[in-house]
Amino acid sequence: MRIPVRQVSGKVLVLEASPETTIRELKRQLRAWQDTDELTRKMTTVELVLGETKLLNDQTVADALGDALSSSLYVVFSVQEVECARRCGDLEDLRVVKVSGPQIEPRAFQDCNCLVSVTLTSVRRIGAHAFEDCSALELLSLPESLEVLGAEAFRGCARLLQVHVPSRVRVIQIGTFQGCSSLREVTLPEHLTDVEAGAFKDCISLSQVSLPGSVTHIEEGAFWGCSALSSVEIPNSVTYIGIDAFSGIAGELPAWAVALAKAEDEMTRTCS
Repeated sequence: MRIPVRQVSGKVLVLEASPETTIRELKRQLRAWQDTDELTRKMTTVELVLGETKLLNDQTVADALGDALSSSLYVVFSVQEVECARRCGDLEDLRVVKVSGPQIEPRAFQDCNCLVSVTLTSVRRIGAHAFEDCSALELLSLPESLEVLGAEAFRGCARLLQVHVPSRVRVIQIGTFQGCSSLREVTLPEHLTDVEAGAFKDCISLSQVSLPGSVTHIEEGAFWGCSALSSVEIPNSVTYIGIDAFSGIAGELPAWAVALAKAEDEMTRTCS
């Protein structure tokens, strides 16, 4: 029999099965179709939902579905946290990873020193520390669906060369790209509002940054230690510049930005 299964996106996958086929086997087929990358298949979970009920692995098609082979059967893919450093040990030739799904869990690829290239599709959230200390990572493709970049998500990716932050991201969180010492080029989205503490700290190869006119807050140490940073465009929309936000950069800030940062420094010292 042919079983139509709908994704949340509306796309329909058609599975071949017999009445005795288990839900576990259907999930295996769906996982294989989700992506051809071995690591992605290992770290992707699949849930089959009929109406509002999750189907159990040991159920057969006949028991679970009966005559309900209709559009009410949905599949939900999700990417789970994995110990990627260990998996890299199992997959010694792994250098390129492609992941699709709603989110990357916190610490999912932390310390995965084998990764050179990462391409994400359909991902809306990247959890904290997700790719932290992936020391070989050079190429990164973030999808336009992305809305949240977690704290320290790419901290310590010392070989990462360039980053294009998608348009839906509003905040560069604490330490997101801290210590990305080879990072030379960053493109920030036009609706960005906040650059949080240490977001680009110690990005020593970064030579220029253009902050969009939507930015209002640049937190403490956001660009601290960016010793090659000679050109910084700061819009008049900025109302807060934290202590040492641009400490140690090569260039000079506009006079009004210097005054704003100094005022915050003095206020902090007074309160302390």
